[in-house]
Amino acid sequence: MSPGLAPAAGALVGCGVFLVVMGLRRAPRSDMRAILGGRGPGQDRRVLQLVIGAVVALAVVLISGRPVGGVLAGATALALPSVFGGKAAREAEIARVEAISTWTGQLRDMLSGGNGLLETIEATAPFSPAPIRAHVERLALGMRRGRLNAALRAFAADVDDPMADLVVAALIVATTEQVGRLGELLGMLAARTREQAALRMRIDKDRAGTRTQVRGVVIATVVSVVGLMVFKNSLLAAYDSAEGQVVLGGIGACFLAGFAMLARMGRGERLEGFTLAAGEERL
Repeated sequence: MSPGLAPAAGALVGCGVFLVVMGLRRAPRSDMRAILGGRGPGQDRRVLQLVIGAVVALAVVLISGRPVGGVLAGATALALPSVFGGKAAREAEIARVEAISTWTGQLRDMLSGGNGLLETIEATAPFSPAPIRAHVERLALGMRRGRLNAALRAFAADVDDPMADLVVAALIVATTEQVGRLGELLGMLAARTREQAALRMRIDKDRAGTRTQVRGVVIATVVSVVGLMVFKNSLLAAYDSAEGQVVLGGIGACFLAGFAMLARMGRGERLEGFTLAAGEERL
C-alpha cells in the first residue's frame, strides 16, 4: 500500500469501528430508536448492512491497497442479501394476502347478519389473522373516533397491498353510498384474494430454480475473485496503477450490474395498487 493511502485507510478504519459499535451494541430498542430518529426493523437491517459493507470495503483496502477494489467489495457485500435473502419477505407477502382474504370473509359473514360496518370491524379486530391484526385494530380505533374514510385509507396504506386497496375501496363506497350487496361484493373479493395468494405462491415456486442458478453464478464469481486475491495476487498487480484502478472500476461496475439483473430475474415484480382518493368525510 502506498504511503499516501495509509492515513486515509486508518481514518476509515476508525469510522468503521465506530459504526460497528453503534450498529451491534445491545442498547435498549427504545433508546436506539430515539437516537436514530425512530427507525423501524427494516431500517435497522439496512444500517447493519451498510456497516458490514463498510467493514468489508475497509478490509479489502487494507489487505490489497486498492481503493476501487474496496469500494467494489463493499458494494458486493451490500448486494448479497438481495441475492441470497428475500424468502421471509416473500412468505410474509403471501401470508398477508391470505390474511386479507380471511378477514374479508369475516366481514362478509358478519355484515350478512345485519351488523353495521363499524360494529363489524370492531368485532373482527381481535379475531383477524395475525399478519394484519394490528392494522385492523388501528382501523377500528380510527373509525370509533369518527374518522371513517380517513381510517380506511390509512389501513390500506399500512397494509400496502393491492388486494387491501380493493377491499377498502368497497368499504369506502359502503360508507358514502347505499350499497345493498356489500356482503356479496366482499365475498367475491375474498375469493379473488385467495386466488391471488395461490397465484403468488405458484410464481414463487416457479422462480426457485432461477434463484438457485443466480446464487450459483454469484458464488462462483466471488470465490474466483477471492481465490485470485489470496493465491495469485500477482495476477492483479496490473490494477495497482491509477489507470488500472479505472479499468478495475469499469469491470467491477459491469459485474455489479450483471448481479443486479440476475437478482431481478429471481424475484417477481411487485403489483402496484391504486391511490384511494381523499374524499369528504361523512361522520
